[in-house]
Amino acid sequence: MTEMENPIRVDSRGYLFVGLVFIIALALYVATLPPSILPGDSGELIAASHTLSIAHPPGYPLYLMLGKLFASAVVWGSVAYRYNLLSAVLAAITASLVYLVLLELGTRRLVGLGIALAVATHQAFWLHAAATEVYTLNAFFTVVLLYVGVVSRRYGEKSFLLLAYIGGLALSHHLTLVYALTGAMLFPVMLFRIVPRPRTIIGCVFLGLLGLTTWLYIPIRAGLAPPLTWGRTDTLSGFLSHITASRYAWRLKTFDFLARIGDFLRFFRLIASEFGLPLVGLAVLGVAVTLKKLSRVAGALAVIVLFAVHFAAYNIPDIQGHILPALIGIGLLAGIGIERVLAGASKKSRTLGVLITIAVFAFPAVNIATLSPRQDEWLAHDYARAIAQSARAACGPSPIIITSTDLAGLSLAYLSYVEERDVMFYIQGISHPSVIRSDAPTRSIGEAIDVASRNFGLSRLCVLGGVEAEVLPAGSPICGMVSVPDGGGSDCSSPYDYVVRGVGADSRDFFSRALSAQYYLHLARWHNRRQEFPKAAEYLEIATDLARGDAQTYVDASRLYIEMDRLDDAEYLLQEAVAAEPTHFFAHFALANVYQLAGRTTDALKEYEKALRGNPQPAPSHVNLGNLHLTDGRYGEAAEHYRKALALDSANQAALLGMAAALESTGRPEEATEYLDRAILTDSGQTSAFHAKASLLMKAGRYEEVRETLRTGLRASPEDPILLSDMGLYFLRNDQPDSAVIYLEPALDARPELLTARGNLAVAYERAGLIPQAVEQYRKYVEQAPPGPSRQMAERAIREITGDTAD
Repeated sequence: MTEMENPIRVDSRGYLFVGLVFIIALALYVATLPPSILPGDSGELIAASHTLSIAHPPGYPLYLMLGKLFASAVVWGSVAYRYNLLSAVLAAITASLVYLVLLELGTRRLVGLGIALAVATHQAFWLHAAATEVYTLNAFFTVVLLYVGVVSRRYGEKSFLLLAYIGGLALSHHLTLVYALTGAMLFPVMLFRIVPRPRTIIGCVFLGLLGLTTWLYIPIRAGLAPPLTWGRTDTLSGFLSHITASRYAWRLKTFDFLARIGDFLRFFRLIASEFGLPLVGLAVLGVAVTLKKLSRVAGALAVIVLFAVHFAAYNIPDIQGHILPALIGIGLLAGIGIERVLAGASKKSRTLGVLITIAVFAFPAVNIATLSPRQDEWLAHDYARAIAQSARAACGPSPIIITSTDLAGLSLAYLSYVEERDVMFYIQGISHPSVIRSDAPTRSIGEAIDVASRNFGLSRLCVLGGVEAEVLPAGSPICGMVSVPDGGGSDCSSPYDYVVRGVGADSRDFFSRALSAQYYLHLARWHNRRQEFPKAAEYLEIATDLARGDAQTYVDASRLYIEMDRLDDAEYLLQEAVAAEPTHFFAHFALANVYQLAGRTTDALKEYEKALRGNPQPAPSHVNLGNLHLTDGRYGEAAEHYRKALALDSANQAALLGMAAALESTGRPEEATEYLDRAILTDSGQTSAFHAKASLLMKAGRYEEVRETLRTGLRASPEDPILLSDMGLYFLRNDQPDSAVIYLEPALDARPELLTARGNLAVAYERAGLIPQAVEQYRKYVEQAPPGPSRQMAERAIREITGDTAD
């Protein structure tokens, strides 16, 4: 067995320094600890842990259970404060263990103390130590594994057993900790030449699997219907998909050797800017002075290199949290570098050695002096409170807020499930369907609104986020921070009536910038609804500047530009989005939509194809590609894309209707009818399927079937203007003008812009002998219709009825 150079046994004085690191670090963290939730995953993680639900992939079962235990044991502060305190405690323990590892690597006590405090007070480490996030536990496991690795010289093969169990626990928390486990294994294997025997390997497999058993929390809890489930995690496929975070697989970058090498090198540029050149320079020195015996630092170096590879391969905006363990590797290498400099200097001059030792403490001193504390950060808390207050104002007590996944929603999850339980909250795709009394998960936010409105009444419903333009009735107002599907009251408050402190204040943290941007997007949406477009555009610029480089913010802002009919601005933002995140399929999908709206079919096809690469939800892209081919008369290609969409989502209404249209266009009406019947069976409230089937049957002259189809549709949606218009046309073609009028009048009352209904009503009035009414409708038709044969026919009808032969 090879011994390390000058290993330092930890004596009572060493443990005194361990306690000193812990106390100093914890005191600093507590002094700057936020009182409530922070932007990002903080609210969702606390809500999931507090209710013993399931967090976002990969689930973090160990963190959820540990958080619940800690928050139950601590009796002071809000629930959010207690979870923040847990991060502080974990971070302080991590810093203490960094000191122990440095001693085991041969550094002097004061050097180890200075470097451990430098790590503890580094801005990136401190920010995570003061926030409810999983990354402090990542750092904790990293240093625990490395510590077990460096002390393996004293415990031999037994160390592998401990590494296996701790490694299993670590991997059940976050799969990236495989990098830390790999680095830790290098110490006994490369440095101490410890080779495990077969029985030890078998023991390692058993203990590793034992550590992984914490994953069983996910299917067990999913089967008990907790408020947050993140999909069907109670099935084997859903469970495996969740713990491997497959829904984020699209963020893995495609293999391009030169591009990945560039990203790999960019990691080290980021490290230099984040951790500071002096500390990184000392880390490089630590590697240089051990080149002849590189095995001494192989573990720490492996952690850094492997996280660099992770950085190069994975495209995620908050990647700094993922690579936090690399800071520990940098600190360990820097400690070795300083130790070598100090050893050489002390031989020449005792005074110089003392000065270098004192200089080590400049790192934590500068960090402390330059850090901005977070104890007054209220952005996420205030935003969530404003949402809850505006929902109560708009919908009364016990409102139901429905949203898709967004940062404001994640903050609201904490408020709804922890502090203000009167606000019912449903996140599409995340909440358990029982929250809205549904027997099965909803497939879209529109379906969630429909189900909740049937079970609770539309008047209790509010919708949060930028989805309302797609799923809410026209004219739904924004009341404060929410939209109200049933129209709301005339006294709806504006978003300015709610105080949201800290908007745009913390530029260091990605999630703070992104949530601030979301606030300004909300203001832009509010002004856009009021048709105050210059003001809306002003807030859009603020939002996109705040969340610079964030593709999702650009995508959200582009939707508003599209609503404002500013396609050029939307296209520019989306091009910025795909440049910032080339694998962001939503950005490619939105850009394709813009090209499609602009009539640039070729460009749209290219972007839809890009959106399909690595897209975990490709059905919408296939549908839109099918629509493009259908418009261009390429019916076979359109049908192929619709088939692919239906293979992924058999209930996709747009794909079913598109397939029916493609089949009808190729002379296959019977097959088209089958797809329309499927669309009706899937969702009887989807009136477009009844309309399409009635039109197809009417062309075939099958009038009795037309009548039955429309009656069925009107039973499901009795006030739908399209179906009313269709029924009026049916009676008109069957020479029953009086019955046609009964259906066409309410259709026009609901939708005055329906030209076909107006023209048919004019004909019905004329045939029923109601000449003045017929002339009035013909004239309105002429006023509304664009130039063309239909308008000419209406003008001719007016002349024939009135006897006016003038041009």
